[in-house]
This record gives sequence, C-alpha cells and structure tokens, in this order.
Amino acid sequence: MKNLTLFLTKRSFVTLIGLNIVLSMAATLLRINHVAGTNALYILAMFLQVLTLGLAIYDVSSRNLRRKNLWYFILLFLPQFGVLIYLMRRDVETQQGRQSI
Repeated sequence: MKNLTLFLTKRSFVTLIGLNIVLSMAATLLRINHVAGTNALYILAMFLQVLTLGLAIYDVSSRNLRRKNLWYFILLFLPQFGVLIYLMRRDVETQQGRQSI
C-alpha cells in the first residue's frame, strides 16, 4: 500500500483530471458535430473519473490528510458530469423527434 500512497501526489491528480477534461471536451466537440463513435470516449472519460474519485477517497481515508485532492476532483468532476447528462438528454430528444416524424 505504500507504493499506492506515493502515487497519490498532486501531480498525478492534476494529470488524471487533465486527461478527463481533454477526453470530455473531445467527445463533446465530436458529439456536437454529429460524429459517430463518441460513446467510447465518454466511457473512457467516465472510467478515468471514477478511478480518480476512488484514488481521492482512498487518499483521504488513509490519513494522508490531502483533502484538497478530493475537492479539486469534485469541483472539476461536476461540470463534466453535467455536460455529459445534457448531451445524453439532447441525443434522446433528437432520437425521439426523428421517430415521431
């Protein structure tokens, strides 16, 4: 477990969060331009977000007292999750509109 604790540095959290932002923005831009195959990017971004959240919770619970890592992640995770829900709802509404025509 000592190796995992060494992995949980501020740089690793910033790197994981940066990857999340890049993947989410790329998937969002591709989805807006109606490019097929963006679901894989969203799944990868969500996997990285869950992984980062798990590491942040482990970091806080292991008495390292790096609570800032958890707050950094939560503040960056919520807007991305909101964009994801918005785009998924818009896709469902678009598909329902196409079916009704």
